[in-house]
Amino acid sequence: MTMTDVLDLCPLTDVDTTDMLDLAVTTLACLRDLDHRYHDPAVRLHLLVSLYEQIRSELLAATLDADDHGYNPTQIAVLLNLH
Repeated sequence: MTMTDVLDLCPLTDVDTTDMLDLAVTTLACLRDLDHRYHDPAVRLHLLVSLYEQIRSELLAATLDADDHGYNPTQIAVLLNLH
């Protein structure tokens, strides 16, 4: 079953996404034993780019999954913020 109106799911950056990104960076820093260097700009860049690259990989899989589930190219473009 597909959703016919995806406009309510347009990407949104707000305090929630900021908080979640901060949590993800902090968590990844701990998992990689970099939490003691978290405020080092190079470490922060490393962590952010690591998350970014993981998200890029997941976006491709999610896009293909949406297509497989019958979402049309326009709906997918809206979800990817390409409109």
